[in-house]
Amino acid sequence: MSVHADELARELADLTPDELVDVVTDALGQTQAAPWGPSVGVLLRALLTSSDRVEALAGEPRRLIDSDVVESDIRIRAAARAAVLSVEMLDSSGVGQLLGVGVRNTREEASRLRRRGALLGLPNARRAYVFPAFQFDVAGRRIHPVVARVNEALDAIGDPWGVGSWWVSPHARLGGSAPLSLVGTGREGDLLVLAGVKPAASAV
Repeated sequence: MSVHADELARELADLTPDELVDVVTDALGQTQAAPWGPSVGVLLRALLTSSDRVEALAGEPRRLIDSDVVESDIRIRAAARAAVLSVEMLDSSGVGQLLGVGVRNTREEASRLRRRGALLGLPNARRAYVFPAFQFDVAGRRIHPVVARVNEALDAIGDPWGVGSWWVSPHARLGGSAPLSLVGTGREGDLLVLAGVKPAASAV
């Protein structure tokens, strides 16, 4: 674009919509396009003012999120995930072996229990899913029944990170202890109460 064209563009940009319409229609009036110059002016005025009209009718944004709030939310979520991932984990093969499943079905058993909602599995890019080890009764080769019931009640399949955070976060009603610390102890019933389910035995 030439220097003259740049200057012209800047001058036009400074004009109000009405002033721009006047300039264009005056220019057309000095050419052979004069017969339809007024029509072009009407059309141009409509185009220039339509966006303002649409904006006025639409109004202001209903929810404007502050970038600092977004960044803070991201950091909180990252910290929560890091806390969940800090506990010991098993991959699906490890789960199958711990549960005593046949060699061919080691991975499938973990997937089956996760899909049922009894076993908390956390999405992981490298291993598809990882499984917090506190969920397992190693001696009994099973998931702790209380863990399965809590996972199902809290929707471990629909909100795995939220449920994982519930297990590892200190809770005031437990004297500041994390729920996972009660698994396998005489206070397992407190976990059911805390999760809002009725205490009852449930085999996995």
